[in-house]
Amino acid sequence: MRKAELELSSKLVKGLVRQGDVPTFPYFAAGEWSLDGERLNVVSPIDLSVVAATAAPSAEKGLEVLGRVYAVGRRKIRDTPGGGEGGDLREGGRRP
Repeated sequence: MRKAELELSSKLVKGLVRQGDVPTFPYFAAGEWSLDGERLNVVSPIDLSVVAATAAPSAEKGLEVLGRVYAVGRRKIRDTPGGGEGGDLREGGRRP
């Protein structure tokens, strides 16, 4: 019986790393690609063989990224002009 294979588009091929015959995809967090952390296998439902893998960030990495994103986002939302007394937000963004 032939092993299931994963057909990849050219856009995905440039980001992956091959570990043996299994493509491993990095994750994207806070503007950076990374292969750090646990490896999660993608299993074919046909024969339960591993057809790909992806990296998964650790809890510590997740908290680090969340802190960086919060620090940037907090400043951006502060500088976003409002509609006077929250009118735009209260109206669901509709303008007369």
